[in-house]
Amino acid sequence: MPVLQEQPAAQVTLAAGTRLNLAVRAEGTGPLSYQWLRDGVEVAGATTPSYEVPQASVATAGHYRVLVRGLVGTVLSGGTAVTVTP
Repeated sequence: MPVLQEQPAAQVTLAAGTRLNLAVRAEGTGPLSYQWLRDGVEVAGATTPSYEVPQASVATAGHYRVLVRGLVGTVLSGGTAVTVTP
């Protein structure tokens, strides 16, 4: 089963127009695959250990988690509440 060695902060607040960068570091029997979720819904194309929005907007706000799959199991990260101020 994959093990998350590092996870993003539980709370992230940033100004609109700035960069959002979330990342995890996982170890386990691989290969490992990643899927970022926003408010429980898969984010299209967000399948790497990091998730970036170059210019965050109020629409970027939400609750983010990442699902990490390995050959012998799956783990879901803790959540990150992202707030974007106008």
